[in-house]
Amino acid sequence: MSSSTFASSRPSRLAVWRQIRALRFQPPGRAGDTRERKRAFGSALEQAEQLFTAAVATGYASRPILLFYGLSQAGRAIAAASAAVGNNSYKLSGHGIKALDLDQRPPLPVLTVKDDGAGSFTHLAQVLGSISLPKGAPLGQLWAAIPDLLATPLDGDSRQHLPVLQLQHMAPHRADGGEIPGIWRWVVGLPERPGGYASIPEEEMRAILRHYPTLARSHRLAEEVWYKSRIDYRDRSAIRFWYPDRYPAVPDQPYRDDLDRWIFPPFDEEGNTLHPLLAWWALLFALSMLARYEPASWVSHLDVDVSPNAVPLEAALDEALGTCPELILRAIRAVAT
Repeated sequence: MSSSTFASSRPSRLAVWRQIRALRFQPPGRAGDTRERKRAFGSALEQAEQLFTAAVATGYASRPILLFYGLSQAGRAIAAASAAVGNNSYKLSGHGIKALDLDQRPPLPVLTVKDDGAGSFTHLAQVLGSISLPKGAPLGQLWAAIPDLLATPLDGDSRQHLPVLQLQHMAPHRADGGEIPGIWRWVVGLPERPGGYASIPEEEMRAILRHYPTLARSHRLAEEVWYKSRIDYRDRSAIRFWYPDRYPAVPDQPYRDDLDRWIFPPFDEEGNTLHPLLAWWALLFALSMLARYEPASWVSHLDVDVSPNAVPLEAALDEALGTCPELILRAIRAVAT
């Protein structure tokens, strides 16, 4: 299996912002219900675009502040566009999320963010049909749940959390002259395991898959193969899985577009996942709070001569420039219908 199997083309950052700007003439969903709501939608997107544009030319020491506030303003536009939110409740206020024990300067991967039960983060989670973070989540867990950051894990801790898994659709194979009914997928990127996954007993495989509820009803159908990922040019394992045709749900979720499919790890005991936009929101919030209120600590994390996380942080702040606008556009379209 070649790496090109899993490649997906991406529009340029400027092209995505043009698509977002084009929404403002005839706002989608309920963003055009009233003059005030339309103005809120357009103004929030204008600010979001300006903040992201400014972040391109800003160094890493200050960039997370601009990125977080750009994403926060975009959240206001998403809520304004939501077809499920009335004219008296679309406005977001307050962060709705906090960084715990920031002044104690915890190791970066264990810096924890938690929603406070009210405010923009919690409200937007409801708009997007996502869980929030009432019990909190460490930065390492958020990092592991973002596909763009697979290639640059935080030192040590993010490898301890369940990673996102990439999926590739397959046409049904033929057997005895007919097609085998059901859903077929290549599952890519299960956590590294000594000896691999090809020969382990089925019960052990079931125990592993229980960590990913959307894989729990699947069946392993092929031995492990390897391909060189275009994400980071590392060899990653891929296993073919099959779902019976009676299985009603599509077991994967889109990320940037409908062809970019992933299984996201659960964030609670019930197996619920965090919306990708909210994972970025929580991550950028934590980094922006660190940059604003603990600047000496933040700048030390960025020192490539002394910090093992300097390059991963640079990578995340670069990736956010292109990925977040794509997620913003996708979220607006999703909530507007």
